[in-house]
Amino acid sequence: MAEETLRVLLIDDDEDDFIVIKELLREIEDIRYHLDWVGNYEKAKEEIFNSTYDACLIDYRLGRGTGLDLLHEAVNKGCKFPFIVLTGFGDREIDLKAMKIGASDYLVKTNLTSQLLERSIRYAIYRKKTEAQIVMQDRMASVGLLASGLAHEIGTPIGIIRGRAELMNSQSKDPETIKRTTDIIIAQIDRISKLVKSLLNLARGT
Repeated sequence: MAEETLRVLLIDDDEDDFIVIKELLREIEDIRYHLDWVGNYEKAKEEIFNSTYDACLIDYRLGRGTGLDLLHEAVNKGCKFPFIVLTGFGDREIDLKAMKIGASDYLVKTNLTSQLLERSIRYAIYRKKTEAQIVMQDRMASVGLLASGLAHEIGTPIGIIRGRAELMNSQSKDPETIKRTTDIIIAQIDRISKLVKSLLNLARGT
């Protein structure tokens, strides 16, 4: 069976850290890792906003900004892949802040082993997939509720349209009645269109 390949992005301004992490990933069996490296804040922004990865390792110190600043921007932009914050020192306050912003994990570089890194990436990816599944399940449940309400709501304007159309047929010689009737028909058609559009938007997640 072919090995699974995971794309990982490392955002770190220290090339030595890139070399160390690359070697740690090579030690992991069963899974092949393709590691991309970005060494500064601005290039990192461009990469995470325009590319897709299975996971991102992000250093806390990045020159003009911090990894948490970049993480905050990524979360606000709706990046879908998980972020693991790396730091050269343990700091509970930074740890808690990273988790609050949206990091999947917080690792101290001096404690890194291939087993720890592999587990952190694997758990981060699993949690992200689980969250996506839960969101999809909630969305489908909402679609079901909306569809049920939609069936009821559509019945009213359809009945009005039918009644007005019959009235227009029976009083076709009265221009004012025809005008009022067509205005009502158009308004009810617009009402149905809005209901259908809201269902489609919910199904698409927009």
